[in-house]
Amino acid sequence: MARSGVTQNQVNRAADALLQAGERPTIERIRAALGTGSQGTLMRLLDSWWSDVGQRLSAQDAKLALPSAPPSVVEAASVLWTTALAQAQTLADKSLAGANAELASRTQALTNREMEVGAALALAQQATSEALQARTLAESRLADIERLTMQQAAQVLDLQSQRDRLVDERDSALRRLASVGEQLTEQAAAALADRQSLESQQRVHEERWAKDIDRARQEAAKLHSRLTRVEHDAGIAAREAIAQQDILRAALRTAEREQVAATTQLTARDAELTRLHEQLALAAGAKPIQRSRSKPLAPGAKKRRSVR
Repeated sequence: MARSGVTQNQVNRAADALLQAGERPTIERIRAALGTGSQGTLMRLLDSWWSDVGQRLSAQDAKLALPSAPPSVVEAASVLWTTALAQAQTLADKSLAGANAELASRTQALTNREMEVGAALALAQQATSEALQARTLAESRLADIERLTMQQAAQVLDLQSQRDRLVDERDSALRRLASVGEQLTEQAAAALADRQSLESQQRVHEERWAKDIDRARQEAAKLHSRLTRVEHDAGIAAREAIAQQDILRAALRTAEREQVAATTQLTARDAELTRLHEQLALAAGAKPIQRSRSKPLAPGAKKRRSVR
């Protein structure tokens, strides 16, 4: 819809000003000069300006034909005006060709957009079908997820047991290290007392003590590394188990809502069937058939099979 206030006179004045400034009147330049106007309205008014430009130039030519002017001046003015008319006609043809090309481009863009919308609709339909299949697959895998959760819970208990065992081993190694340190302190004190007579024996003992300390430290470091790794694995397994439990709870809530909806629909159908039987019986003049209405199952309840 064109904006109100844009008139043919406004477009004519703006186009004349652009032409006098040596610029070709276009829709964008007209809109910039006026500060308003839709593309369709400006195109229509600009086309009208181009169609009238010849007549207006002819009228201007008649005004310039001064009877009192010398012939040379009239001839020169006629040549100049003829050149201006030819240039204006050329500009009009170029502008019309540009407008036609722009219209063809917009038509092609609309066609491409229509094709894109059709492709998007097909993709949406395919996505809906895939979502239904995914829901069916999720319901069939619910039992597998429950079994996996139980297995992961057992793994968590096993990892916790391993962690406790490694903690005990680490504490035992630390106690052995403390005991070895005390023994070394005592042996060092005794060796210092007999240093001059047992100097060579002291070096042997010191080397052995250093090896024992290094071995004990390495053992403690290994136990600490194993304990850290087991605690990390236990934390990961616990988080995964919690996440799986949340997924199972959400799936069970969805299944319960679907079961309630199915039970409601079944009850409505049973009532409709009973009503139809009664109408048939009344139409035939017979006694209405009494049908036992099955009570809807509560959410999570299972239908019992009859025992023969």
